[in-house]
Amino acid sequence: MDEQTAGLDIVIHRFKPQTAPAAKAAFSDHGERLVWFAVMFLATFGGAELGRALSFPNVFALYWPPSGIYLAALFLAPPRRWPEFIIASWGANFCSDVLFHGTPGLLSTCFWVANTIEAISGACVLRLCVGNSLQLNRVRDVVALVLTACFVGPVLGATVGAGAIVLSDLSRIGEFGSSWLSWWISSVLGILLVAPPIINFHTRLNRVTWRPAGRANEAACVLTCLVLISVLVFHLQSLPIAFVALPVLLWAGLRLDSAGTLLCSTMLAIVTIASAVRGVGPFAIGQSLGTQIMITQGFLGFSALMTLLFAAVAQERRQALQQLKQQREELRSLRQQLKRHAAAEYASTAYRRRMQPESEERPFRVVYSPGEVAERL
Repeated sequence: MDEQTAGLDIVIHRFKPQTAPAAKAAFSDHGERLVWFAVMFLATFGGAELGRALSFPNVFALYWPPSGIYLAALFLAPPRRWPEFIIASWGANFCSDVLFHGTPGLLSTCFWVANTIEAISGACVLRLCVGNSLQLNRVRDVVALVLTACFVGPVLGATVGAGAIVLSDLSRIGEFGSSWLSWWISSVLGILLVAPPIINFHTRLNRVTWRPAGRANEAACVLTCLVLISVLVFHLQSLPIAFVALPVLLWAGLRLDSAGTLLCSTMLAIVTIASAVRGVGPFAIGQSLGTQIMITQGFLGFSALMTLLFAAVAQERRQALQQLKQQREELRSLRQQLKRHAAAEYASTAYRRRMQPESEERPFRVVYSPGEVAERL
């Protein structure tokens, strides 16, 4: 009996130290899941309210930020973490639609299903194209993001969402096409304007490159010029000069990395949407509401797409020049080593030649001097 008790004490003693770290790890994992659940809930809810605030009354939102948030979250998180993001998205969607805006619960659930299908399909296709890392300084990754944002997730989400709108009120069956197009455009703009900054911030791969020759001052100058030009342009109703802000975006893409470029693009989008909703700016000159929405969305999509591609091309060019410079330095170092090696070989050969007796036949003779060898190399 004593031996059995002793054996049991040994077993308990062996397993007792291992239970604390396991419990601590489990608690830490649950705490991390809870934190990300709260972050996803607040981000989705805030994005939905922002999208509704920056929209015309009784029409679809100009752009839908939760589409970009949802896609970025599922792309960056491992698939085992997707359930808490999906549940958090449902909770935020329910609170925003049902509790704050009086949308029927069944219709709100259908909207959430459409958003979830859109995000899951987009994240899966994007992972197949670029892997687990999306680098916005590569043209290939930017093209994959654009194709995913335009032709995969939003198409499926718009089909499900527009179908739910029609089924909720069969008298609106003739509005399926317009509802589908509005849903698709708002989702595309939400992904193009919101997902890249989130992915860029999370991965910490693309930062603003501060070069010695006053690059910090240049970045501040770019941001200041963009804000001043955007406010000036989009508060003038007499002149259609919205294109004046585009050269500033090209300046940011050429001189700054994708982080600074995305910041400039986001600022321009916010000013553009705010002015369009208020009914001021070049897009509100003698235009109907539908035409004004279409022009504003087209400008936002074009500027976002142009900025992403131009910044990626400029960054690839900078990296290629940097690699070329590094290879040039390596070749220069190799040439110096070859010169030193040739001089040492010449000195060794001359020494052996002097040390040989006069009677011995010399197997070779020196033709070039060290200076001539260096010049020929």
